[in-house]
Amino acid sequence: RDMVRAIGDYRVVRELGRGGMGAVYLADDPLLERRVAIKVIAGYRDHPSARARFLVEARAIARLNHPNVVAIHRIGEHDGEPYLVSEFVDGTTLDRLQRPIDAERLRAIALGVTMGVAAAHREGILHRDIKPSNAIVTADGTVKILDFGLAKLEGRDAHDPVAAPSPVAAAPSEPEARRRDRAVDVDATRTFTPDTPDTPDTRGTPERAAAPSSPDATPELTQTGARLGTPRYMAPEAWRGDRLTAASDVFSLGVLLWELHAGRHPLADVEPGALAAASAAIPALPVDVAAPAVAAVIARATAAAPADRFVDGAAMASALAAAYDRAAAPAVVASRDRPSPAAIAATIAIGASAVAALTWIVWPSPSRRHAPAPAATPADVDAPLADPVKLTSLGACASQPTFVDATTVAFTVMRGDEVDVHTLTPGAAPMVAIGKPLWDWQPSGGRHPGELLFVTDDLDDGRNRIKALSRATGVITELAAGYSVTAAGRDLFYLTDDDPGWVRRLDASGDARLIQLDGPLDVVTASTDGATLAIERSDRLTPPSLCLVDVGAAAVRCVPTVAMVNGRAAFSTDGRALYYPSRGGLRRLDLGSGQDRLLGPGIHGNGGLAVSPDGARLVFSDCRSYGSLVAVGTGAPEVLVDAEAVRSPVAAPAGALAYVERVGMTRTRIVIRRDRTTANIVVEDDGELGRPAFSPDGGRMAYARVGTTRGIWVLPLTGGVAEAWTGDASDRDPVWLPGDRLAFTRIVDDRPRVWIVERPGAAPRMIGEGVVQGAIGARLLVMLREDQLLVVDPDTGASTRIPIGELEAQTLMAARPLPDGAIAVTTAESNAVVRLEPATGATTVLYQMPAGQTAGPPSVLPDGRVAFRAEIWLGELYELPGPW
Repeated sequence: RDMVRAIGDYRVVRELGRGGMGAVYLADDPLLERRVAIKVIAGYRDHPSARARFLVEARAIARLNHPNVVAIHRIGEHDGEPYLVSEFVDGTTLDRLQRPIDAERLRAIALGVTMGVAAAHREGILHRDIKPSNAIVTADGTVKILDFGLAKLEGRDAHDPVAAPSPVAAAPSEPEARRRDRAVDVDATRTFTPDTPDTPDTRGTPERAAAPSSPDATPELTQTGARLGTPRYMAPEAWRGDRLTAASDVFSLGVLLWELHAGRHPLADVEPGALAAASAAIPALPVDVAAPAVAAVIARATAAAPADRFVDGAAMASALAAAYDRAAAPAVVASRDRPSPAAIAATIAIGASAVAALTWIVWPSPSRRHAPAPAATPADVDAPLADPVKLTSLGACASQPTFVDATTVAFTVMRGDEVDVHTLTPGAAPMVAIGKPLWDWQPSGGRHPGELLFVTDDLDDGRNRIKALSRATGVITELAAGYSVTAAGRDLFYLTDDDPGWVRRLDASGDARLIQLDGPLDVVTASTDGATLAIERSDRLTPPSLCLVDVGAAAVRCVPTVAMVNGRAAFSTDGRALYYPSRGGLRRLDLGSGQDRLLGPGIHGNGGLAVSPDGARLVFSDCRSYGSLVAVGTGAPEVLVDAEAVRSPVAAPAGALAYVERVGMTRTRIVIRRDRTTANIVVEDDGELGRPAFSPDGGRMAYARVGTTRGIWVLPLTGGVAEAWTGDASDRDPVWLPGDRLAFTRIVDDRPRVWIVERPGAAPRMIGEGVVQGAIGARLLVMLREDQLLVVDPDTGASTRIPIGELEAQTLMAARPLPDGAIAVTTAESNAVVRLEPATGATTVLYQMPAGQTAGPPSVLPDGRVAFRAEIWLGELYELPGPW
């Protein structure tokens, strides 16, 4: 065959491998001067609609940005076929690693591949073919997951005009350079793809199928009867042809870890024809190959029933990290390197958020926010506490409180990219204590009442520094390079990237190492007398763990039973107890007896805790990330629904709010919330539900359905059965028009079109191109792909372009009409919600999202505010009245 010389802007160096689904090439990226891998997927040239859907899915997979996942740099088309450009990884796939694997290396590999799967699951993406040959270890020991070719996006937004069921996109055959060179059971280690109507039934022959002759006709990956994966790693439900979930990936991951620990596959002696039955009875790991805690995690991951496994990769990653920690205790080993916030910021600043590097130090990650709170039994809960008293109303993120004297609280305030230290005294407004162009955070009480310690990156050189502010003179003195500090009397204890894994002590005799812990270490807090240190360990991907250091004996004791969230714990004044934030609320750990009590189930101390020197006051921060529904207007943002798996807010009748909520990995439902406490589920489906629309009289709700029954449906809200008005899988974005008509978006010939349907079952008529955004009176607001906004007459199809002024240089994401005739628009580059005047093109920023955080498609509430799904940090300081 002829050698491909170029693919797009890339110069092909050589072919790495070829299979029935396409080819993989090594290529040079001349612009960025780097080597890349390019996968060209065959079989789509004559099927443009399938190709468009594939590209949508590929864009979603490209959102994955994690050190344990091979990054996709670009997608495009070459000679009519789609291709993916990814980082080129030079390393060894797990199936080629020499066995047995060193224990420390095995731990790093197991945690790395599990965290990579967790990252995919957090984006709603299933891998569907986890196996040793799809993970590679680089020269520096980093493990990366390869080949999301069988992945399918499970959680794409309903507003996406081409978010339709994906064609089968089976991965190409493994490149020749990565194939095993030893004898293998070929039939049991290659990949199934579902049968297509145009290919013979291969369910008895588990070989990688050739490219389907008609991708448009290919059935959905998760349909009943279709089997997908590699036989020796497939979950029982995959053999049955049931819908695959995150728990299916967990099973495959569990088998992979079983094999890595034991040095052989658990079903190595099973004949290919018996694999289906054998997958439901994975044997226990041999007792001599893994610690009991680790073996228990793998046993749960490989349970026959999905409900008995970990719900997703994030849950498994947390359990596996804890299991390895328990297996290592009480030994103290060298720390893993911890990336400094400033170093991360230097990387993220190139087109992303500098805030993210700070937030992982203090607040819970999305995976932790999904974790269920520990159940509280009556015996576990103390007497009810008094209601907290709000101390600040900044409309920002107030966190990391600390007492710097008997009455003054210092804390961090984050507004977008601005991170400053404020102080608060009783009866006075908060004031800025330290504010510079860069970050100043994690304040701490100093070595005397007039001193305030804090961390800064004011030199912007990738190193964090610990400094002291004399509040009497205003003089700032640098003390050490570090990212966390605490004082006890005249002694300082701190953590530094210059000496990872060590707790250092700075006192009158000098600066020296105190004790080493298994890292990465995150926050250090000292008791008032300096006898005990609380060390919080966190890698940003798993829940933090707590270790206690006896300073006098230089001994460490870790407490695996403590289920913390990131924040900052606080010692009681006598040093005998530790107050800490958990997913279930505020807890108190008695350091002598080990009794761990839940004090306040509803108290969120995610932003940290502080106890006054006299022990009379307990202050906490509830600052946390709201991946939720937020409304913005003239004042501070208001969180409408504090739940991460929600989207598509819409004003419902009688002042209510409707939205779409995800339940697990696959189910979605439409909820109408009347007030803070009353919410009704009106529709629930195994597939994807789109943004609802309510008829002018408020009696009916239209919505898109992408489950087993597809199209635009209308449900009477006063009682009755939903009716199908259309039946195409690509139908989206219903909008009511005068005369009880519905406008909606449908994909035709790879492009979104605007359609009108008059009644249930009637033939819809197309009136033009674009994605329906809403109605302005009797006309439709439509957005074209070329970032144009139009108003369209639904009867004639005549359109008028709306001037968009300064937004011409932006990528428009969505637009919604406002009650006064203006339009609310969300943009990509400026990451803002903007008010657009359609007559003049004048724009006003309604809300600027913090860098790296995003706003979903907007909706307009009856009071004129704009609501959208946001990832935003909000929270204030509170004081908890005693006794506690």
